[in-house]
Amino acid sequence: MAYYFSLWTISLLGSLLLPKKTALSVFLFYAFCGVLTVFVGIRFNIGGDWHEYINIFRAIGDLDFLPSLLFTDPNYGAINWIANKSGLGIIFVNMLCSVIFFIGLAMFCKRQNYPWVGVMVAIPYLVFVVAMGYTRQASAIGLVLLAFCSAIDGNGKKFLFYIVLATLFHKSAALTALLYPIINSSNSFKSYFALALGISLLLYIMGDTIAAHLSIYLFSDEISSEGGSIRIVMNIITALIFFIFMKIFKERLPNPVYKLIYGLSFFSFASMLMILVSTTVADRLTLYAIPVQILVYSNISLLFSGKHKLIAVIFPALISFTTLVVWLNYSPYASCCWIPYDFSLDIFKS
Repeated sequence: MAYYFSLWTISLLGSLLLPKKTALSVFLFYAFCGVLTVFVGIRFNIGGDWHEYINIFRAIGDLDFLPSLLFTDPNYGAINWIANKSGLGIIFVNMLCSVIFFIGLAMFCKRQNYPWVGVMVAIPYLVFVVAMGYTRQASAIGLVLLAFCSAIDGNGKKFLFYIVLATLFHKSAALTALLYPIINSSNSFKSYFALALGISLLLYIMGDTIAAHLSIYLFSDEISSEGGSIRIVMNIITALIFFIFMKIFKERLPNPVYKLIYGLSFFSFASMLMILVSTTVADRLTLYAIPVQILVYSNISLLFSGKHKLIAVIFPALISFTTLVVWLNYSPYASCCWIPYDFSLDIFKS
């Protein structure tokens, strides 16, 4: 457990000692994200789906390029195929996917008032569980975070571009395109036409596969996502904080950031309703709503002033620390698949 608590403690110290976005703070922030990238990338035999990813890697080694794209999600299949044909191993695949995830996370947190708080909030679940356990979806989430950055910058075309790339890593990322009407600042006919065209092309290319997955998720009694309810509650609590102080957030946040929080908050409530239909679909939706926690808690300082600003770090720290302690000590998956942490520096190892 020491590795996990040590990395979280560094993020806490950064939040307390480097709250302002000075040159030093930004440099150390990116350096720390680099450390997290390596920590996640070189993991070995970590995560509940580790052996499944090993099987995918080995199976793709016997395939030509085009069949490898159809064997799993296209972008992930391409990375595995290139690694196989280059004599590289699963560590290389994981490291590349880790780089994609943390570029998205770092750029997303950097755009908030307290970047260190953002990464501190992300560490217990988004980093340790998702990035280390769900390689394909973590890569997709990294690209979705870049899409959110584009939305904050007011670039709708780049938003859709990153969503398409994310969907090629994990089909569930297509759900985030539903946020476009909420966060799009122009609301023009061209924007909605581009969204409709993109979704139509996606359904045409991958419609059969998406339908098959939905059929499994919605109608199979054997598939469920344990822990999904807890993750949904965490997002709902964050969304409620936003709605309670909505007026203040609207006055003090840039409009694109406000719209993004608004959209992700509704995403969180949609996850709660979806759990009545399918826990797995609800859990997939919940993972893409987790950034609402980063947005709210890294901007919660806007609710305080003067000497009370310290609360803006302590409150998210308590929530984040509690999440980490509960997961490490009470999750059966943490004890069997994450503890102890093991790693390999051999990028040729498979």
